[in-house]
Amino acid sequence: MQKQLHTSISLIHICKTSLFTVLGMISYFFLMELFNMTSILELRYLNFVFIFFGVRHVLLHKQNADGIKVHLHSAMMIGFLTVFLTSALFSVFIFSYLNTNTTFMMMVKFSQPFGHYLSPASAAFVTFLEGVASGAIVAIPVLWTMKKRTALANEPISQLAN
Repeated sequence: MQKQLHTSISLIHICKTSLFTVLGMISYFFLMELFNMTSILELRYLNFVFIFFGVRHVLLHKQNADGIKVHLHSAMMIGFLTVFLTSALFSVFIFSYLNTNTTFMMMVKFSQPFGHYLSPASAAFVTFLEGVASGAIVAIPVLWTMKKRTALANEPISQLAN
């Protein structure tokens, strides 16, 4: 019986994917600012779409590199690492943006229930926590979208086409 080799996903690939995901989120942020929609803070929940596709890209890369379906635990860890890096980078952007744009920071303070307690650092930290929490959840739906038929987790992808 031939033993299948598993490749470890490159940390560089995870960092690249996180960087591109953050660039998408920052572009979306500036697009909202261009259309004067930054006062609608609920639109930040659409960043979930960027996180979803970033994690999906990393997991598809892992699946294609191995040639087999990704196991749940390794997919959760890879997805969490990707989202952790993405959230950290985006939080750095939010921190620097809130420090430079004081008008936006004041708008955030007045529109949030506990806004008078917010500072650029605490707002960036909350952004980081929101991203990590959504990322901890996103790996399971990503796996559902990647699922083809009802094959076993260790079945080679080449056999799934039959």
